[in-house]
Amino acid sequence: MKMSKTLNHLASSLSPYLLQHQYNPVDWYPWGKEALEKAYHEGKPIFLSIGYSACHWCHVMEKESFEDKEIAELLNKHFINIKVDREERPDLDRLYMSCVQAMTGHGGWPMSIFMTPDLKPFLAGTYFPPTSRYGMPGFRSLLQEIIQQWKHNRTKLAASSEKVFQYLWEEESQHQQFHGSLSEKLLEGLIEDCQKDYDSDWGGFGKAPKFPQTGVLFALLHQYHHHEQPENLKMITHTLEQMARGGIYDQLGGGFHRYSVDEKWLIPHFEKMLYDNALLSRLYLESYQLTRQKSFLDVALHTLQYLLREMRDPLGGFYSAEDADSEGEEGKFYLWSLAEIEESLQDPQLFCHMYGITKEGNFEGRNVLHLLTPLGALSLQEQEKLALDRQILLEKRNKRIRPGLDDKILVDWNALLISSLAKAYQITGESLYLEAAQQAAQFIENNMIQEGRLYHLWRRSLGSTPGFLEDYANYILALLDLYECDFNINWLERAQNMMEKMKVLFWDPKDKAFFASSPEHGSLLVRKKVFNDDATPAGNAHAALALLRLGSYYEHGEYNQMAEQILSLHATAMQQAPKWYGTMLCAVDCYLSSMQQIVLLGDAQDKKNSRLACCNL
Repeated sequence: MKMSKTLNHLASSLSPYLLQHQYNPVDWYPWGKEALEKAYHEGKPIFLSIGYSACHWCHVMEKESFEDKEIAELLNKHFINIKVDREERPDLDRLYMSCVQAMTGHGGWPMSIFMTPDLKPFLAGTYFPPTSRYGMPGFRSLLQEIIQQWKHNRTKLAASSEKVFQYLWEEESQHQQFHGSLSEKLLEGLIEDCQKDYDSDWGGFGKAPKFPQTGVLFALLHQYHHHEQPENLKMITHTLEQMARGGIYDQLGGGFHRYSVDEKWLIPHFEKMLYDNALLSRLYLESYQLTRQKSFLDVALHTLQYLLREMRDPLGGFYSAEDADSEGEEGKFYLWSLAEIEESLQDPQLFCHMYGITKEGNFEGRNVLHLLTPLGALSLQEQEKLALDRQILLEKRNKRIRPGLDDKILVDWNALLISSLAKAYQITGESLYLEAAQQAAQFIENNMIQEGRLYHLWRRSLGSTPGFLEDYANYILALLDLYECDFNINWLERAQNMMEKMKVLFWDPKDKAFFASSPEHGSLLVRKKVFNDDATPAGNAHAALALLRLGSYYEHGEYNQMAEQILSLHATAMQQAPKWYGTMLCAVDCYLSSMQQIVLLGDAQDKKNSRLACCNL
């Protein structure tokens, strides 16, 4: 079972994920006119596989199935095979994930969709092993069954796909039923919902696996600003403390992994995503502003320094992700044996005690570093020794083979980081953070805008995918954050220009909210609107925040009205399931509290003025 040396149709892609599959014996096509027309003219079903470069199980399915000659022959003979990078086409990912969840009750990646030539799914799943195991059907036998069904029961498959299409259509046409009024009760409902699900032992919400629910935590911060309820603040601070001590946080190099497989934040899924680290660094910064707890500032700056050191393109933009795997093993780059620690450090006893290092290990015989007790409990001398030990181990780790790097640059994720860098500058006054934010924005201006419109992806050259709602909304907020740092009027004017483009491309006058994609993205089964957060803030939530902030600068009544319409459209849904709508609730809070402008007059270089500007007013 060797990989084909023949390039398939992915060879000219910009996406690192698609390029990982360019030598598969599967005759992959990228999503586009050529593949879709081929399926239609040949009357073949489409196999759509959606994943991303840092996804461990995507790599597993590639090795087990997509590099298997027999499976490839079945796919090539009987299907049109399309490979999609979910980060390059989030609209397709979101649409077909709705199908997977509706048909199976769960979701995940790699996403595996079988559909008719008119793009309607009739069977869906995620990872499939090559042969039956884990209670799942084998991929080879599944293909053989679908081939037979397509030959002999195509009408039945078409009927099944039509039901899925109707479900998607009805789901998207029912936004008006969630319309409601906006009040403080929505934010109060969030607190009640969080308290029911809060893990008082380890922080966070729910059971394993645990994700950093940044939207929820930001909304709790907003609520605390108004009501200062101690139990509310405790949920925030305890969660941040536990995450910072756990293995989900890279104790040596800084930055957060994607999620924890256990409730203790101990064993992570090892990929590092730009959006997680942008959002979490800002969350820790804002929590520091509120509490003045120095450990929060340390974690935030350590995370930003990791991004500046490892994820920054020489032209100023930031890369998307680091893989979970190196040398074909999950987490290998980050793991340590007791022997390695003892060999590296002159006096390893304190380090091993503090970071839970044992001979047995906690992950496949090796150790994920995690803090057993807070560093603040140690003497200054002990803290200094641990800092030196960490630097020694980091330098040794840097000699290892690093995980794979996804070096594409995305507008929406870079915009999230620009906002965090701007916040870091406001708090610390350190110019390096402002300069990095300015350079990232200038990279977007120079490389990712054509004829006034954003493009979603850049990797050594500009990709062909037009910008999505999240690109515009996130970038507008980033421009406003930059303006509030350096008061360069160009940022404010660019933000308004982008808002006008966003209205033209995405606004739906019927529902009075924004579509996630524009007509430029081609014909989709359903053009979706997104209000609830997933790993990143919902597009309509950030759009509403951008409208409110721009409205306050320009005293633009239309902007405020549009924000109210967006938020009201899903007010009932926010009341029913508030934890799904953290960023929307942040926008509701901004709408209800009406933004205030505070003008500081004086020399911006005066340290007294800069300290005042950094206060949590």
